[in-house]
Amino acid sequence: MNEWLSSGIQDWDITRDSPYFGFKIPGENNKYFYVWMDAPIGYIASLNEYKNINSEVKAINYWNEDIEIYHFIGKDIAYFHCLFWPAILRGIDYNLPTNIFCHGFLTINGMKMSKSRNTFIRASDFVKKFDPEFLRYYFASKLSNTIEDIDLNFEDFRKKINSDLIGKVINLLSRSVSFIKNNDYKLAINLSDENHYQNFVSRTENILKELHLRKYSSATKEIMKLADEANTFFNDNAPWKLDKDKDKKIIQEISTQAINYYKIIITLLSPILPNLFDESCKILNIKKLNIKNYKDPTLDHEINKFSPLKNRIDEEDVKEFVN
Repeated sequence: MNEWLSSGIQDWDITRDSPYFGFKIPGENNKYFYVWMDAPIGYIASLNEYKNINSEVKAINYWNEDIEIYHFIGKDIAYFHCLFWPAILRGIDYNLPTNIFCHGFLTINGMKMSKSRNTFIRASDFVKKFDPEFLRYYFASKLSNTIEDIDLNFEDFRKKINSDLIGKVINLLSRSVSFIKNNDYKLAINLSDENHYQNFVSRTENILKELHLRKYSSATKEIMKLADEANTFFNDNAPWKLDKDKDKKIIQEISTQAINYYKIIITLLSPILPNLFDESCKILNIKKLNIKNYKDPTLDHEINKFSPLKNRIDEEDVKEFVN
């Protein structure tokens, strides 16, 4: 952007001659609007379409009311969104973007996307083989607030998903619920270790700040540290070593605390994994869990039976997809 501004802003040619794809210019012969002239207008059209099918937001006018608007774009189209699009909006008295965030390019196994090299992957093909939220998490674990490129390495992708989401996060809920079911899925009225819980909660504030600053890689690392700590707490207290009859109350409190740790972790991950968050809320039997109330422990509360939330990624599935 500094290169454009330092050299002086020039008039922008918004037309292209035939043959060209796009919208014809009314009253002109074989003239078309340049694609980056009309493409951002699709943002308005897309929002209008969304409003037409969503009654909750139907009355909201996103483009001329006091509403924050954020763009997430690739670094190669920054000048269209930072110069030309705001100029168009200013000309029609519409809201300007509150902020525009640029990302780098995506490589596949260290190489540029290429059909000939078999490194060109369509999103529609990916979701047929893998859970799309797995990719959301993997990208989040690599994204920062810079324009550095990120790489989708499929072996690293498989290991990270299996280790982080399946092994650390979901497994915590699965194990702790297995002990609560012996108490008719009823959480205890007290935590096992209040001081440990408060210390755990205090560490979430910095994670929220990192998410707000778009430091997603740093945020996910800190969330996984919490997941490690939650699992360590559960392992150290080892409810499976206690007498299920004599120590029933203690087992219930330990498991309740572990479930509350899961509740905190999945809430922090909710911007990245919205579907997993929703499914988790069903198991936790909580309807209004959000970033404002996640700190308060859920006690003396009946949860639902655990059902598998995500499946591990098999090595053969990755090989089959890549090849």
